[in-house]
Amino acid sequence: MLAFTPVGVLAMNREQRRAAKSQGRSIPGRAAPVGPAGSSVQIAERFAVALSHHQAGRLVEAEGLYRQICAVDPRHVDSLHFLGVLAGQVGRNDIAIDLIGRALALRPDYVEALCNMGSVLAKDNRLDQAAEHYKRALACNPDLAEVHNSLGTVLADQGKSAEAMACFERAVRLKPDHAEAHYNQGIVLKNEGRFDEAVTRYERALAIEPDYAEALNNRGNALRSLNRPAEALASYDKALAINPRDSEAWNNRGVAFTDMARYAEAIDDFDRAIRLRADFASALSNKAKAHLLSGQYEEALAAYDRALALRPDLFEAFLGCADAFRRLKRYEESLAAYEGALALRPDIAETWLACGNILCLLKRHDEAFVACDKALALKPDFAEAWFGRGSIFARLKRHGDALAAYDKALTLEPALGSAWFGRGESLRALNRSEEAVVAYRQALAKGGDAEVIRYTLASLGAEAAPVTAPKEYVIGLFDRYADHFDEHLVDKLKYQTPKLLFDAMVRLVPSGNLDILDLGCGTGLAGSPLRPLARTLTGVDISSNMVEIARQRHIYDNLVCGELIAFLRTHAETFDLAVASDVFIYIGDLSGVFRAVRGALRDGGFFGFSVEAGKDQDFVLRATRRYAHSRPYLRKLAEDHGFVLERIESHVIRQQDGIDVVGDLAILRCS
Repeated sequence: MLAFTPVGVLAMNREQRRAAKSQGRSIPGRAAPVGPAGSSVQIAERFAVALSHHQAGRLVEAEGLYRQICAVDPRHVDSLHFLGVLAGQVGRNDIAIDLIGRALALRPDYVEALCNMGSVLAKDNRLDQAAEHYKRALACNPDLAEVHNSLGTVLADQGKSAEAMACFERAVRLKPDHAEAHYNQGIVLKNEGRFDEAVTRYERALAIEPDYAEALNNRGNALRSLNRPAEALASYDKALAINPRDSEAWNNRGVAFTDMARYAEAIDDFDRAIRLRADFASALSNKAKAHLLSGQYEEALAAYDRALALRPDLFEAFLGCADAFRRLKRYEESLAAYEGALALRPDIAETWLACGNILCLLKRHDEAFVACDKALALKPDFAEAWFGRGSIFARLKRHGDALAAYDKALTLEPALGSAWFGRGESLRALNRSEEAVVAYRQALAKGGDAEVIRYTLASLGAEAAPVTAPKEYVIGLFDRYADHFDEHLVDKLKYQTPKLLFDAMVRLVPSGNLDILDLGCGTGLAGSPLRPLARTLTGVDISSNMVEIARQRHIYDNLVCGELIAFLRTHAETFDLAVASDVFIYIGDLSGVFRAVRGALRDGGFFGFSVEAGKDQDFVLRATRRYAHSRPYLRKLAEDHGFVLERIESHVIRQQDGIDVVGDLAILRCS
């Protein structure tokens, strides 16, 4: 906030003092009551007393005396002026403007009245008129540093930064120790993004007034923008040592802690700000953001709701709500929040794109295209929006269109790693593997997810295969796949594994009273046939979306979202049967899994699983980004980890692009 000191509000000018002294009266002093005729001596004396009351803050007494004078002399310019000043001080701006205007009608060159009229008009947001009155005052006396400073604040509020800076410079030349003018220069520079220069101006103000709390607070803001958080915190601390009840400084300090990922300290500071100012919607929104960034999504939503109850026009809070709902995978609510943001600010391309991304997740692809197009209408060179269009085309398996959209994005922003990866995916789907490898390597060079990219390159034979698929790749794949997983696998890919595994096991395992573990349970396709065999049925999967859909089947006694081996290691000798249906296609080296499964099974327990059938190598990563395992490798694993191979059978387990995929189903028993 710009600093502004009204000029001449309570100062008696030279003419007033000279007139009073010529009557031989002290100022201030007692005045005789003003009679009906009211001599000029009595009026001057009474005015001096009124002014002393005004200066001492005794506004009721001052107002009464000013009005007495005006009743006797309606053309008493000074009383009209100071009655107007008093009205402005208590927020009665219309009355103030009328009274000071009457004074100026009587004396157009009354500098103090011109200045105070400017002050009241500025407070009433009548900035053009305020500026005109300050300029009239300066035409009478161009050497008034305070007036140059006040005019500068009005010009800055009008967005006339260059003119404002010229006013502040003039104020400083006239009065080098004018702390407010230095401070105001800092405000303008900060608003223009010239943060280094802003810090310099704040420090000049602080050299004059070391206890200038507002300058310390805004110095902290500029330092934070320069990514100098430790110095920003020190500046906020000094401001708060001067004024510990400054809610803005507590809020700003919390933002600095948020920038440093010190979320608990940030939330504590936001709470301090809110305790000082219960209606501080921005502090509530900032607190919500700290909760959001620390993964406390429900807490974030509660704080955003409070912020929006106070400020329904708080654009940032709608965006934060949308992000929190998205992270909670509550996509309909996320979309509604984005729509709330767009109702306030339909001119933000990034918000339209975010809305399009949610619509894509909801499979409302036509609407997603419209949202991307609106983003591009606002910002035609928005590379991320072209990438968004490519992603929608990819979801629809329109790989040629996706490739064209990714290429447009890369024309605009060649360093966009996500677009390079998308380009690689499209080329791969179009069987242009060599070009895909080039695109993936570009994605890697541009900062893409190295683990996922190297895994993908390995599937094309361009890198050494890792021992397992990247965790984030698997989570992302199945989180996206969850809502249409069953339909796609069963109807389109003719998925048979759960039924085939059950048929193989039911001939070997005792039925009825078993504690069964469904490893990689997914949506529960394998769990359904297992339920009749189970005393307890536990499912574990790395995808939270899959687990949530499995929960809706109501067939599991326990469901856990987590990594398989970590889960197995904490459940020694707990289960009679472990089943893994189409899980090992994402794990190359199975030795760790076999070891952990053996530890989780009781003596005599069974382990049934499927793999894609390999040939000579222990395991190989195929172009489909799935692993295949050889029978000799499975036999060796069984022997090494205390299992007896009871049965291994070859079956068509599903189709891929209309071609049968052959797999092996194995049943092992703990030896």
